[in-house]
Amino acid sequence: MAQTSQNPQIYSLYASLFNYNQWSTSVMDLDRDWNTGYVMNLIEASNRGGSFGISGPEGKLITMIQPRQEVVQLISSTSQDGTNLIINFADPTYTGFRVKDMVTDDPGNNKGQVVSVAPGTITIAPGTNPTTLTNGTHFVAGRYCVMLYDASGNFNSTGKTRLFKDRVPRYNYTAVQRDTTQVARREKFNSFTHNGVAYYWHDQEVQMLKRQMRAYVNKIIFSDPGVFNSQIEGATNQTEGLRAAIKNQGGYFIPSTAPLSQAAFESYFDFVASAYAAQSQEYWILCGREAWGAISAFYVNQLTYTVGNKMENGTALNFDVPKITIKGITLKVLVASVFNDTTQWPALSSIPGINGTIKETLSVS
Repeated sequence: MAQTSQNPQIYSLYASLFNYNQWSTSVMDLDRDWNTGYVMNLIEASNRGGSFGISGPEGKLITMIQPRQEVVQLISSTSQDGTNLIINFADPTYTGFRVKDMVTDDPGNNKGQVVSVAPGTITIAPGTNPTTLTNGTHFVAGRYCVMLYDASGNFNSTGKTRLFKDRVPRYNYTAVQRDTTQVARREKFNSFTHNGVAYYWHDQEVQMLKRQMRAYVNKIIFSDPGVFNSQIEGATNQTEGLRAAIKNQGGYFIPSTAPLSQAAFESYFDFVASAYAAQSQEYWILCGREAWGAISAFYVNQLTYTVGNKMENGTALNFDVPKITIKGITLKVLVASVFNDTTQWPALSSIPGINGTIKETLSVS
């Protein structure tokens, strides 16, 4: 990782503190090894780098989400009605299909036109393929009925009934995080210079900021959302961290039982990428050293590096970002120190030969 200053006279102690392992040749600070700025910058970029408005004094953030709501249903049974088929769905309340929809069965690729609808059922008539609909052959139980497109008449056709897509509120909470240090006036006598490096009385302030930033990274990953009644200060918010978001928002969350395999890894990103139909997609992988070692071994020939950069107080921070493209999906890898810290997380993994912080598989969706 290289540093190029736009102003050689000014370097930010705190920017260096949170982005580099060592800032002095005189003191080997083993506690400063997390590179917390990496994780925070990634999360900030993933959230469009801006702030969000909250709803009410309780600090609750409400975001409206419109999930994928394609018109598709599992077929539970069918019956013949003259030349038509009556299709019943596994969900007896479903009302997404509309008259004049051209539908198909999946698998099967047989098509029919919807001629009547009711909650949990539709009646379809034959179209061009097949020209005859037969119960037990077309749209059989266990297949899916999928809406393809509208089929309106050539002359003086009319419109259709409206179709509403629901929006779903997603909640999160802003949370207060504090740390404290105290400096006595007599401590100011402890300033000194050694080997050309000045050490000042406000070192404990630096240590406090380090604790605060490391705790912030812990919160980003491990915090569980909600409000609890603290015995000390009453109502206390907890924001939703990455781990909880994966579990709560339909992500892929499976505890590990064996070292990461290529097949398992590809099933993770297939799950994430399949939420969207676009061929070209890009995702970040936030992982530990063990996972990165496995991933890099899987894709030796597909692995490339791109230069990432970020400005910190007038200083350009440049670093290499490993990148893998598989099936048209680009994966950028960020190895986070929090997942490698066996001093903070000393418990051994139950999987032989695996070391690291998290003893479970996570996939961000």
